[in-house]
Amino acid sequence: MAAELKPHPAYKDSGVEWLGTVPAHWEVRHLGRIGRFSKGGGGTKEDATEHGVPCVRYGDLYTHHRFITASRTCVSPELAATVYTPIQYGDVLFAGSGETIDEIGRSAVNLIRGPVCCGGDVIIFRPSIDAEARFLGYVADCSASVHQKACIGRGFTVVHIYSSDLKYMTVAVPPVPEQAAIVRFLDHADRRIRRYIQAKETLIALLQEQKQAVIHRAVTRGLDPNVRLKPSGVDWLGEVPARWKVLRFGRLFREVVDTGYPDKELLSIDRFLGVVRQSDTGRKQRASEERSAYKRVRPGQLAYNLMNAFMGSIGVSSLGGILSPAYAVAEPIVKMDTRYFHYLLRTPLYTG
Repeated sequence: MAAELKPHPAYKDSGVEWLGTVPAHWEVRHLGRIGRFSKGGGGTKEDATEHGVPCVRYGDLYTHHRFITASRTCVSPELAATVYTPIQYGDVLFAGSGETIDEIGRSAVNLIRGPVCCGGDVIIFRPSIDAEARFLGYVADCSASVHQKACIGRGFTVVHIYSSDLKYMTVAVPPVPEQAAIVRFLDHADRRIRRYIQAKETLIALLQEQKQAVIHRAVTRGLDPNVRLKPSGVDWLGEVPARWKVLRFGRLFREVVDTGYPDKELLSIDRFLGVVRQSDTGRKQRASEERSAYKRVRPGQLAYNLMNAFMGSIGVSSLGGILSPAYAVAEPIVKMDTRYFHYLLRTPLYTG
């Protein structure tokens, strides 16, 4: 389908640096020149019912991607008429706040026909010109629009966006028949791309299973498929190669008590090449109170969470630095290649 697309005969400068040139017959306008804004209002989550008038809430804008075709909850007709804000088919809804600049102004166009309302912290844009509703959903969420919304977001802990700023957001507006053609193309492309993504995700999941199976086989049976086996004496471990030893953890590692000051050396757990799952390594403001509790870890040593080490929060460090008091550090007391344990401790034997 993309191969059939032809360039337009003439282009013009949009007058907006990040938009560049657009087809000569398209209009480039501010949202405030093609529609009007209003603010949504509503009650609380306790108003939700299984039946009634569909209600689009602030959080729905983060779960519906570009298009709202159904609501997760409803409210009573009485509340919809007196407390909540009615919206129409084709209204574009913007989230009035967000946690980050990148998220601010998340938007979706309402494609629900019939009575529907929205809750608070939602900015409603209702076009006053003829426009294809799905086209507005695409244009309000395209990269150029996301960039503009990020530029006008205000705040740090919570980022806000206001209709007084959104009305100056610039969009390219082609004729309605061309909008419809663009929507058909994008819908077609979106379906194909989603199928490709699903196929790749399925393949990735299968490869992850294969990887785990290969690791499990290698660390419990070795590389020789014909090796003679013996009972390990451990029910969940089963048989192991006859010449392997089965030892307790304490025969291989000993705890290391080496403390340090958590300044620039304080490491986040994910920097350990997936050593542990817990992400909180402690806060610097607690450093003076718990200075002696922070653990120094060196490459090749074992780091594990004291509460759930054998639920995946364990591994061999590839870096040196300081860890949270929630972790203990151990080092090998016999000669070994600790990289072996990097794989062994990630098998279902120890994480499942």
